[in-house]
Order: sequence, then C-alpha cells, then structure tokens
Amino acid sequence: MQFREYLELDSKELTYLIASTLVLGFCFSFRDWGFTTFDFGFGIRNLIITTLLVGISIFAHEVFHRSAGAEYKAKVKTISWKALLLFAVIATILTNGYIVFAAIWTITITPIILKRPGFGKANLGPRESARIALAGPLINFTIMIIAGLLLDVYPGNYILSKLVFINFWLAWFNLFPFFRVFSFLLLGAKRQLHNLSYRIGKMAYYSKKELPFMEGEYIFFGSKPMWAFMFFIVTITGLMYNAGNSILASLITGGVIAFIIYLVWEFMIEPWSLHATPQETHGGRDPTAYKKWG
Repeated sequence: MQFREYLELDSKELTYLIASTLVLGFCFSFRDWGFTTFDFGFGIRNLIITTLLVGISIFAHEVFHRSAGAEYKAKVKTISWKALLLFAVIATILTNGYIVFAAIWTITITPIILKRPGFGKANLGPRESARIALAGPLINFTIMIIAGLLLDVYPGNYILSKLVFINFWLAWFNLFPFFRVFSFLLLGAKRQLHNLSYRIGKMAYYSKKELPFMEGEYIFFGSKPMWAFMFFIVTITGLMYNAGNSILASLITGGVIAFIIYLVWEFMIEPWSLHATPQETHGGRDPTAYKKWG
C-alpha cells in the first residue's frame, strides 16, 4: 500500500468524524455564550471558532494514528456510536462545560501484512497496537504544550487558550481505559463478558459484535508502563497548568513524576505480574494476578 492509502477515509468514517467535530464543537464552546448574560452573536462566533479548532485537533489526531499505522503496515479505521456522542453532551451539561467527555470515537487496527518475513510472528502485536493508539493522544498533548507556550507570550488569546483546553481533554480521555479496566478493578473478574462496565459498554454499543477497544485500552493492555507514563504526564501537567503554573514548569514536574511512575511500573510491578507463581496467586484464582506467570 502507498502511504496515502493509509490516510484515506471512507464515507462512514468521514460521517463519524464530522459528527464528533460538531458535537465537541458545541461541548467545548458551552461556556462561551456571553460573560454575564447570554449573547447569541458572541456565542455563535465562539461556536464556529471552537468547532474549527476541534476539527483541526481531531484531524491531527487521526493523521498521526494512520501515520503510525503505516509504520507497522496496519490500516487504522475510525468508529463511533450514538451513545458516546449523547454522553458527551450530557456530561457537558451536567458539569456546566467544565469537563468535556472527548473520547467519543475510537479506532480499529487491522494488519495488512500478517507475518514478518523470516520470523513467523504476527506483524502487529499488542505493543505495536499500543504505539499506534498512543500517536493520537500524543499529538494532542503536543499541541496543548505548544499552545500553552504561545499563550505565555500572548496572554488572553482565545484561540490559544481554547487549543489548550480542547487538546487536554482529547489527550486525557483518549488515554483512559474505560470498559474493560474499570470492571477489572471493581469486580476482579478475569473474563470480559462477566464484567459490569464491559456489559454497560456493550449495551451502549447495541451491536452483536465484540465491543471495540477504546484507544486507552489499546495502550493500557499493550504496554502498561507506557500508558502510566503518558496518563500521568498529561494529568499532572494539565492540573498544574490549570492551577496557575507555567506550562513549562507543569510539563517538567509532570514529566519527572510520570517517569518515576514508569520506572516503578516497569521494574517493580511488571516483573512481579509476569513471574508470579500459582502459589503466589492462590492457585491462579487471585483476580489481581491477571497476567500469565512464567
């Protein structure tokens, strides 16, 4: 396949992305319809600007997914469903626009080349899928940082402040593993079909097909240390910046803490989960020891 073929969208994907852009444009501009009183003209202007910024951010998100997919000879496709779009609107209204549920679409990753020549292994494993899924939130986080740095030079700029807000939530929510991890932590069940949050997601998806992985789930199950680093650097940087710290100080602090968490997870948590014995996991029945022992 040529590189441009990895970037192509079919009509259904285009519909999903246009719907997501319009819904998030409304959600991200929810608080921008006047300072003290409702101003229709002011609000429409901000709605149009915000929708354009959302479109640019989503476009970058998807292009980087597909570019990463091309590196691993994998086709990335966009999917969504009405329940996600509706939930984004409801969450925005309930929080008065302070929190925007931005994970209203996800991706499927399909390998084009199934075998590595000479190796006999799948060309696309969990770690490769995690990297492809990570590319989208990573570019959103990068846009957030660049916009934040420019905002220090041009304080009060509406477009820059909106780019920070939009891309923080796009990065954060698309890193969050929803349907499968929640239930694992709450119920300790090992099988997806017995997990409460998985069932809720399945009902919302209203399809007989397997519930798609959200982007955060691809990353979490593909490489938990990598997921931990990105999740905590985005979270801490966003919280510190929102508290009034400079974007650079927020990024450095978030990076240091996230790197420490990464090291702990990589060298302490992961080796334990990989090498736990049946005796250490109560004969394999301990729901917290969910990885196969070696």
